[in-house]
Amino acid sequence: MVGAAERLGGSARNVVWFDVGPIHLDGDVLQVPDSDVRVVVYSPEPDTEDAARLARLLTRSTVG
Repeated sequence: MVGAAERLGGSARNVVWFDVGPIHLDGDVLQVPDSDVRVVVYSPEPDTEDAARLARLLTRSTVG
């Protein structure tokens, strides 16, 4: 099955970056079917200050 994953659960993390402040991220644990492979994906809620802070951080990281 190409591109399939099973959601196992989730977790949340708060990270603090010195120049953008705290960022709350929701985590999702995905597992590839019939495999021991698991991936944890962290992302902010869309259209929130956390999303804006992460975008600012990513822009600063990729510029130089």
